[in-house]
Amino acid sequence: MTTANSSVFVTVAAVAMLLASIVGIAVFLRFAAPNLVGKAKPKELRLGAAFIAFMPLWGALFVYCGASYLDKAGPVVLWFYVMGAIFVLTLWLWIWTRFVPAKVSWCIGGIIWSVTLWLAFTNRLT
Repeated sequence: MTTANSSVFVTVAAVAMLLASIVGIAVFLRFAAPNLVGKAKPKELRLGAAFIAFMPLWGALFVYCGASYLDKAGPVVLWFYVMGAIFVLTLWLWIWTRFVPAKVSWCIGGIIWSVTLWLAFTNRLT
């Protein structure tokens, strides 16, 4: 494995571990404090499904769209780039959750995550 390919694999593995940690904490909170965390509303389910489904796509867009540009950017430009990306992602989620049910997001997310993991394990993300 070359350095670039191994760093991509490490990034994908780190994202997978982060997701597992978040899910673990959510399950723990559900059992530890059932009154604190109520039953999820349909809008919350759609938001969570869309967020998890499109996470690899957003990461790829964030990195590949700004790769050559961000190498030379200063702190203020980096801040504007990140804030613009967060704004676009929030707008995307808001529009997506208004019109698309959670089951469709889970199906699309399964396809996106399968392709992303396949690309990562076969060293084709670079």
